[in-house]
Amino acid sequence: MVMARSVPKKIGILGGTFDPIHHGHLALAQAALEELGLDEVLFVVAARPPHKPDLRLSPFIDRLAMVRLAIKSEDCFAASDVEVIRSGPSYSVDTLQDLRHCLGEAVSFFFLIGLDAFVDLPSWKEFRRLPELAELVVVHRPGSEQSIAAAVHDVFGSDVESHQAGRWVLRGGGTVREMVMEPLAISSTEIRKGLEVGEFEEDSLLSEVAKYIKKHGLYHRRQTPDT
Repeated sequence: MVMARSVPKKIGILGGTFDPIHHGHLALAQAALEELGLDEVLFVVAARPPHKPDLRLSPFIDRLAMVRLAIKSEDCFAASDVEVIRSGPSYSVDTLQDLRHCLGEAVSFFFLIGLDAFVDLPSWKEFRRLPELAELVVVHRPGSEQSIAAAVHDVFGSDVESHQAGRWVLRGGGTVREMVMEPLAISSTEIRKGLEVGEFEEDSLLSEVAKYIKKHGLYHRRQTPDT
């Protein structure tokens, strides 16, 4: 597991396949860093996504290497290989427990999750334990047709105890917070499709990530679903 040299007090957890990592991921991490007052954002590279068992991913070592290249100049960003160290499916509840065990009880975790994924939370392993392990930060775009308030009540139901200024308190002390940001129109799927046919939008990736992809021949004539 790769961490910062000193243990920060407030850490944002941004998980994903990062196949490949792009400017949209970095923009989200930066926005969370600033809006939530975080000391660090930890990019957790998914090893075996349980909701996408048939997903063809690039080798973990390549995805982790691309993340490290993308964030190497950012002191407040770090990468983690915790999910490949642990065997079995990459369940978020297990990942948060492992991080808690590693970093201790004094650290506050902020688990970044998109609204689309948040509404599917009841299908996740032990999802009600997630807000006990980290504050859930639901990211959605301005003017989203789906109500975040309705989503929180749909997911946690009677566990919602109170709400104030975009933050919901759950029984037992867990919390859910909303974060609004305009996402960049960049998709890992579209990047891969372009690379498969020899087309590449230079603005989508950091140059060192693009060089890594070319050097290692990633995505050439490859068809994969969305990540």
